[in-house]
This record gives sequence, C-alpha cells and structure tokens, in this order.
Amino acid sequence: MFMFRLVVLAILAAVLVVPASAQPLRYSEVQLTIPPDGDLSGRLAAHGLQLGHARVENGRVQVILSEDELAAVFEAGVEVTVIDSDLGATLAGRPPLSEEQQEAARAGGRIDGNIFGSLLGYPNFNELVAILDEMHSLYPNLITAKTSLGQSVEGRDIWMVEISDNPGVDEEEGEVLYTALHHAREPQGPATVLYTMWYLLEQYATNSDVSDLVDARRMFFVPILNPDGYVYNELLDGDGQYPGWRKNCRVNEEGGLCCTLSNIGTCGVDMNRNYDYLWGYDDIGSSPNPGSGTYRGTAPFSEPETSAIRDLLESGRHVSQTFNYHAYGSLLIYPWGYESGAYTPDDALFINQSIALTAVNGFLYGTAPDILYPVNGESDDWMYGEQATKPKILSFTPEVGPTFWPDPAEIIPLADENLEANLLLAEYAGMIPTGLAEDAREHPDGSVLGVNYPNPFNPSTQIPFVLSEAGDVTLAVFDVLGREVAVLVEGRLGAGSHAAPFAAGGLPSGVYVARLQTNGHVQTRTMLLVK
Repeated sequence: MFMFRLVVLAILAAVLVVPASAQPLRYSEVQLTIPPDGDLSGRLAAHGLQLGHARVENGRVQVILSEDELAAVFEAGVEVTVIDSDLGATLAGRPPLSEEQQEAARAGGRIDGNIFGSLLGYPNFNELVAILDEMHSLYPNLITAKTSLGQSVEGRDIWMVEISDNPGVDEEEGEVLYTALHHAREPQGPATVLYTMWYLLEQYATNSDVSDLVDARRMFFVPILNPDGYVYNELLDGDGQYPGWRKNCRVNEEGGLCCTLSNIGTCGVDMNRNYDYLWGYDDIGSSPNPGSGTYRGTAPFSEPETSAIRDLLESGRHVSQTFNYHAYGSLLIYPWGYESGAYTPDDALFINQSIALTAVNGFLYGTAPDILYPVNGESDDWMYGEQATKPKILSFTPEVGPTFWPDPAEIIPLADENLEANLLLAEYAGMIPTGLAEDAREHPDGSVLGVNYPNPFNPSTQIPFVLSEAGDVTLAVFDVLGREVAVLVEGRLGAGSHAAPFAAGGLPSGVYVARLQTNGHVQTRTMLLVK
C-alpha cells in the first residue's frame, strides 16, 4: 500500500505540473477492493468517477484507469492494488505477429479469411473496411456491398453489411443484428464479428447447417460503430501511447480540439450511455460531466453514431435478436441495466437464452447491476425497452476477452469461443425458445444445472435446474474447502424446470459451489457471494 501511495503521488505531481491537455495520459491496470458496504459505484461517483468497465472477481474489481481516474479512486479512499502501472509501455514492448504466426493462428481456428491487422494485431479502420470489401468481392451472392448508415462526428462512414442467401432482398425472414465497437478501445468485438462472418461465407457451400441458417435469416453486421475513436487510438498507438480512448470524438467545449495528440478542452460522448431509454436515469450509471469516460451527452441520441443505429432499427426492420459486442470480462449482459433489482417481463426468456448462449464459452450471464455495475442510456435497454417505434428486441452485450487489447495470439481463440453463440443467436431470430431443457447445456441424463441468478449475489440467489425425467435429486451448496453449508433440495422431483432459493445471510463473502446430483450424474457451478 505504501508503494501504491508513492505511485499515485508521483502521478498527481505530474498532473499538477503539466496541463493534462499537453501530455499523454498514463493508463494503469489495478484491482479495487469492494468496500464493506458494497457500494463501490456510489463511493466513486461521489468523487466524479463512473467506471467505464471492470471485471469483478472475489470481492475485487479489476479495471483499467487513466491517471486522472486513478487519482479520483485514491481520493475516494478505495483500497487499490496496482497490477500494471504503465500499460502503454507494456503494449509498446509487444512484438507483432509475423505472417507465419498469423497463419499458425488461423490454422488453430475455423476460418481462412483474415481478421488481423497493423493496430496491435487488430485491423485498423481502413484495413477493416478493406476486409468488408474483400468479403463482398469473394462472395457477392451472400453478402452485400457495405452500406453507410450515416456519418460519424468527424465524417467517417458507419458501415453495415448483410449476409443472407439473397442479401438485400426482404423475404420476411428472421432478422438478427451484430454490432461492435461502441467503445473505441475494444477491438476484439470487431474481430469476433468478422470471424463469424468469414465462417458463414466460407462454410455456406459445404456445411448444410450453415447454408440452412443463412438461407433462413437476414444477418446484419455493424462491426465498427465508433470509427473516430478507433482512428484516434490508432494515432495514439503510433505515437507510443496507450490506445485507451473510449468515447467518440465530440468536442464538448467551444474552441476545443479533440482526438489529436494535443487535445484542448473536454472531448467525447460515451455512446453506450447515449441511447434514449431512461437516459440520464442517475449519475452512477452515466455521468453528466463532459470530461468523464461515461459522459452521456447533452441529450438522448445526440450523437450521429447512436442515431444511425436508432434509424436502422426504426426503419421497418424486424430485428428480434441483437449482440452488441464489448470487451472485456467473459460476461453476457442483458436488460435491465439501469438499476439493481430491476428485471424485464421477459426475464425468464433472457435467462433461458443465456444458458444456451453461454453453453460453449462459459460466460457469466445476468443484468449489468447484478454482475458488473449499473448503466443507463445503454443499447440493450433501449433495444428491448423501446417497443413503440420498433419491435421488441432481445438484446445482449457479450463482454469478450481478458482485457481491452489482448495479445494478438489470442485474437482467433477469443473470436472462436463466441462462434456458436453467434450462430445460435441467429437461430433464435426466427425461433423463440420456450424452456431451459431445449436450449441449455445438457448432461448425459438430460438434466441441466443453470447459473444462479443473480450472480454475484447478496444475500440470496436462485439456482435453476431442469430435469428431463422424474427422479431423485440432491442440490447442495459447499464452500471452497468442500464443506457442505446447505442442502436445498433432497428427494424426488418431477420432470421440468425448477429453481431453489439459497439464502446466505449468515455466511461470509466468497466463492461457493452448487452441486446437483441426479440419476448418478453430478454437475457443479460456482457462485460468488459479495457482502
């Protein structure tokens, strides 16, 4: 802790001596200890900081912060452990993948097409656009030429393409939308979307499952919703700085200059706080401060980038499912995001789909306040909640990867682990699931132990499970030392969906294990109690 104080004091001294607009920002990866009252978000908000992203593990929040944000954390009196004090220096020392290494990485995946590029292994904006053009050149009967949904603050096109057996033709088929890069420092999202696109195009002629899916759906892709911020990160990387810019490039002050190496004034709007549904609900899930990383803008849809998505979905489209890709944390988030304890009328359906969507990648699923933190004015809440100007959409946010800029060797594996979920989402666009048993990860006897909800939890949670047939069941909970702390179900139950409440008011914070035994088969899942 003493060493951390020295680091923070040195950072504060630098901020005081040199104006922030004239120096590069240092970014650090740190762990924040959740305070005893559990209200980390409220404590940070009182000091002008809303977390733009984080990963919650074992009572700690792992997050990447600029030096200004780190100073606010220090002022809030939150206990901090520094993991990497200078991410810019760490990335600068990372060697690029050679052509041979890229080929080897592709050989370990399921595509031949390219998703690599010159921006720390990822395609930069122009390279990504070129990939879209290449796809259309190779497969003109399956993918449309790129279409502009509108232009960004700085005048760059926001490109969309469609994959279908007759792309561009309305055949009254189920429609699904995949977006990526609301936040400019999350390139694994576009890489994951491109990976699925290549898979669909390359497999169509030889894989009947793929051809059946493509023939029956209209799949829309917007792989780079924040082109300006992404280009700015390319500039920062070229200057040897950490490409940590999150927002778009809106100039928030008269006479300001944004997304250059000498920014003047406050810059940028967080596009995932700029949607209409409960925009500005509170100052914890978004910020009214133009200098904040979660600044929500002056009004809902004030930004041309979010307006482009609104106009697309309100133009007569019949999109019923959406993935809005973000990074990081291996999470699958769905509405509502604006407040803890608020759940949609379709909550059971979201849970059912989530169990199936995470069956391969093992992502933790739930609402943002339950598994991460509150957020308002975000894409999923609007896509689901706005049902007057467009159809209801079951919208999810996958949070991919271990950090914002994973090692290039991880690009293919991270994209591949989400392929099945992307394909299944397209299936759901024409077929709404009706129960856990149809869609979930099944064991040999057909039973399913679902992820408890909420998770993390305090002080109680629900543990769902499904029996394909009647039988003797034992559902118990153990601590990490293997000691039994509760028996929730013991006896004979009928086939179908069940849920058992687990009240942990008298137990300490930590990881617990739910164990379901049915017909000689055992399944386990971990749960996190955070007090």
